[in-house]
Amino acid sequence: MTINNSVKTHRIDANFKLTGIDSRMTALLKAIDTQGSLNQAAKMVGLSYKGAWQMIERANQLALSPLVKTEKGGNKGGGTVLTAAGKSLLTLFTGLENEHQCFIEKLNKRLVDNDALLAPLTCFSQKNHVTNQLIGRINTIQWGSENTEICVVLPSSQEIIASIPLHFVESFELLEGKEVYLVIDSINVILMTTSLDEGKISARNQLKGTIDDITSDGASALVHIKLEKGDALVATITQKSLQQLQLQKNDEIYAIFKSNSVEVGVNL
Repeated sequence: MTINNSVKTHRIDANFKLTGIDSRMTALLKAIDTQGSLNQAAKMVGLSYKGAWQMIERANQLALSPLVKTEKGGNKGGGTVLTAAGKSLLTLFTGLENEHQCFIEKLNKRLVDNDALLAPLTCFSQKNHVTNQLIGRINTIQWGSENTEICVVLPSSQEIIASIPLHFVESFELLEGKEVYLVIDSINVILMTTSLDEGKISARNQLKGTIDDITSDGASALVHIKLEKGDALVATITQKSLQQLQLQKNDEIYAIFKSNSVEVGVNL
């Protein structure tokens, strides 16, 4: 699916690890290699001496040969150092971790460069609100010099007007009768308990429904609206607005939003 939205902040993050060895362990190994002391290495990576010692013990048990050894005597009074096996493992892990990071960066570049990959992730990027996704068919297209207005009919027979860039309509061959996806951020949905006559508000879209559920965290609330024929919409409002409107489950409600807050997507 491709959406005519501007690039949003999405990023893939993934930690690299081998069986029994992860970045925390390798950070400790690196610190031991530079400090020559388990105590100093533990402090460097934010571990207690006991915790660091237990990690090393587990690593030594998992490895075919010990990764760390304790040296006694000498001018510096001994210390903790990596064995040849420990140095080899550290080199291997660092190299693989760098390759892994390059791979992750390539994936993130694909996200930035390709709106089609961003679209399915949109709904997961919000913590305090949600993204509505509806499906309908284009009924009419009104061409403009820069932006185009398309009228999309939902399965409930209600209509949504979307104002989108002209180049998007041309690039994705939007035609009357074509199925499209509509994406509407819940924070852009205004709720009213009574209908407004056309011309009394600048928002072009007004959908009628009933409140199916209300969830609140004390500061904001998600109002779930049930439309006809299975369509649904969610609005994010403040706790104060919830109290002022005195909204209750099964109340009749009108969801209002502007045409330029509707993003349009198509299947490729």
